[in-house]
Amino acid sequence: MADHFEVVDTVFGRQEAEIIRSFLRAQDISCEISQEAAGYVIGMTVDGMGAVQILVPSGQREKAMDALQHYRGRQASKALQPKRPKKASRAKK
Repeated sequence: MADHFEVVDTVFGRQEAEIIRSFLRAQDISCEISQEAAGYVIGMTVDGMGAVQILVPSGQREKAMDALQHYRGRQASKALQPKRPKKASRAKK
């Protein structure tokens, strides 16, 4: 029996959805995205028009949720890390 697809996340904007889809596929998780056609054609990302659903087979839902949690954690930790200045290289004389 084939799995049916379940929504595991909703993001705003096609670009973010494509990144997440690529990330999940790299984890060997089947993934599709779904978006209201008008939001895609017009390019609107406000008031729900830009909402994009991330869907995975029900049999891979838990694996996808764990992967997304890891993905979101990495995104948050990168945002919180202070930027380190590059060390100036000294030319040898």
